Amino acid sequence: MESERSFEQEYEAKFVDKTGGWLTNIKDKVYNAITKANNNVIDVTKLNPHYTYFLGIDFGVGHDGTALAVAHYEPYKSETLYPPLQGDYVDAKDIIVIDHISYLLPEAGQLVTLEAIYNELQRIHSYFPIQEGGFDQWSAGIFEQLLQERGYNHLRKLTSTQQSNSDQAKLFRQLICENRLILPNKPDFTEELFRLNETVSREGLIKVEDQDVHDDQFDAVLRAVWLAFNSVNSNEASYRVNALALHKNAQRALVNPTKANRALINTRAKLMTNMRRS
Repeated sequence: MESERSFEQEYEAKFVDKTGGWLTNIKDKVYNAITKANNNVIDVTKLNPHYTYFLGIDFGVGHDGTALAVAHYEPYKSETLYPPLQGDYVDAKDIIVIDHISYLLPEAGQLVTLEAIYNELQRIHSYFPIQEGGFDQWSAGIFEQLLQERGYNHLRKLTSTQQSNSDQAKLFRQLICENRLILPNKPDFTEELFRLNETVSREGLIKVEDQDVHDDQFDAVLRAVWLAFNSVNSNEASYRVNALALHKNAQRALVNPTKANRALINTRAKLMTNMRRS
C-alpha cells in the first residue's frame, strides 16, 4: 500500500512537496505491528540463541541522540496484537522482528559521551549475538575507526543515496502493510513514527524524516530492518530452509528451559570472550 502522497504523484501526475503523516493512512496497520509481548525490556529467558540478529545504528552526540535497534528474521510467527485492535498474526511468514530499541538522548546543553555509546553497544552485544550492524556514512568519519579499535569489526558504514533511502522507507511501509513487521511497544518510538513526513521527488523517490523533533530511532530501525531483510534475500532459498530448521529446533529447545538457557549463556560467554580478545 502506497502513501497518499506517492499515489497522487504516480497515478494522478501531481508533483508535490513535503507533507505530514507518512503513516497516518495506515495507522491501524502500525498498531497491528506493535506487540503486547514486547515492552522493549530485554528478557534473557525469551531470547532465542538460534536466530541471527542485526544492529541498526544512528549515531549522534548533540541535539540528536544515538539510537540502536536490534532486528532478526523469523520464517513464521503468530503474535498477540496491541490493543485496541484484536486478533493475532495468522500464518504470517517471513517476518522481521524488532527486538529492542535503545535511545541515548542528551539533556539540554549536554552531549552523549563516547563512553556511554560504547557501554550501550557492549550491553546489547552481551544479550544478542549480533552478526552485522550498520550506520550511515555521515558519522563514519568519527566512529568507524573507533569501533574497529574496540573490536566491533562487524559494524560497518552503510552508504546512503536517494535511491537506497527511498527503498528502505518503502520496504518498511510494505512490511507493515503485509503484517510482516513486529515492533516493540515503545510509546516514544510510536509517536516518532506518526510525526514522520514524506517528500516525493519527480522520479518517484521518497524521503521520510522529521525535521522538527527527532527521527533517530526510526533511522536505526530502518537500517536494522534493511540488514535483516537483505540477509534473507541474498541467499533466499537456503536461508529459509536453514531458518525453518532453526525455528523448529528452537521450539523444541524451549520445552526444556534449562537447556535453552544453557545454550544462551554459552552463546553470550563466547561472544564476550571474543570481544575481550579483539
